Amino acid sequence: MMNDRIYQLIFDKLEKYLPNSWDRLVVYLEHGADSYSYSFFVKIGNSYTKCYDLKGLNEDDLMTSFSQIEKAVSVDPCQYCSVR
Repeated sequence: MMNDRIYQLIFDKLEKYLPNSWDRLVVYLEHGADSYSYSFFVKIGNSYTKCYDLKGLNEDDLMTSFSQIEKAVSVDPCQYCSVR
């Protein structure tokens, strides 16, 4: 079970992509032995927008952020666990 540190790290890396009027952030992280797939959705008003559809998003910058998240959690995933 992950603790607040990993959630904060993920939020810190993604916060810069959030529009001013966001209501909710839903993060999707799929992590396998050899690959990973990350994305997020932002609720604005009554609908959700996928990260890649946000206006003004630089996809290269987003991939860098996802890579930084991956490096942090793959070094020792249990460092973020509340129970070892």
